[in-house]
Amino acid sequence: MPNDQSGRATPQSGAGNPTTSSGTTDATGAVNAGMSALGDLICRLNPYTRLPTNPNTGLSTGFMSIGMLPSAEPGYKANDPNSTIACMGIEVERQYKPVWTFKGQEQTVQAAVRIPYRFPVYSDGGKQLLYWQTEYLLLGFVGGGGMG
Repeated sequence: MPNDQSGRATPQSGAGNPTTSSGTTDATGAVNAGMSALGDLICRLNPYTRLPTNPNTGLSTGFMSIGMLPSAEPGYKANDPNSTIACMGIEVERQYKPVWTFKGQEQTVQAAVRIPYRFPVYSDGGKQLLYWQTEYLLLGFVGGGGMG
């Protein structure tokens, strides 16, 4: 394992990024408000969650919830971003290479991540939980693949 400047071992992910760092914290462990806000923005932009009661069906939806798996190792710490990320069931494909069209512009996607999430579906004006619906957030990383 490589060492950081303090001499501590730093585990590496396949992309060469330290797996101990969180997208919501910087190298000193301070919270990165921009990254936390990005996650919140993605949840707010979800067109399927937090819908008001549909007058035709009487159904409404609740807040988005990320699909979590049981911790694979003992020592899970609630509210610790690294522990929470380790419990997310995601799918990743690298060397993806398809072209997506966004606003009429072709975008070459180098890597894609599919993240399952779910949300409650209610009847009776949001009083009766009917079921949980599972959907997916698909993120495409566009560009030269980093470093070049």
